[in-house]
Amino acid sequence: PGHTLPQVLPQLILIDGNQTLPVGILQASLERWSLGEEHIFPQQTVVKGDSKVLAIAAASVLAKVGRDRLMQQLDRTYSGFGFARHKGYGTKEHFEAIKTHGVTPMHRQSFQGCRPGDLAESGKLKKASTETQSLLLPS
Repeated sequence: PGHTLPQVLPQLILIDGNQTLPVGILQASLERWSLGEEHIFPQQTVVKGDSKVLAIAAASVLAKVGRDRLMQQLDRTYSGFGFARHKGYGTKEHFEAIKTHGVTPMHRQSFQGCRPGDLAESGKLKKASTETQSLLLPS
C-alpha cells in the first residue's frame, strides 16, 4: 500500500522525554515523504509527556499497537524468536533465541550481540522477507 501525506502537516513536534530528535532523523523523514527542508518543524520536549499531554498519550498508544502488530508479523516470519511474547524487549527468552538463531535484519545493530562485528563472529544473520520489508518501508 502506498503512503500518502496527511491533509494537515504538523506545526510542532511534541516529544515525550527530554531530548529532541537529531537533525539526521528529521532529514530522513523528509526524504521518505519527499518533503523539502521547509518542513523541519520546531520541537518541544515534555518530560513525562504521556501523562501531561493528551496528544502524546494518544501517540504512545498508537505506537504500542503498531509495535505489537509488527511483533506478531515478525513472530510468524522469524519463528523461534518469540517476538509475539516479548515484543522485542531484552528478555532471557529473547537473548536465548539470538544465541540459537542469530539476529534478524529487524534487530537494532546498536545493541550488544547484534552489532556487525558480533554478526561476523556468530555467522548467524537472517534475511528479511519481502513481506516484512513492506511493513517497514513506504511503497
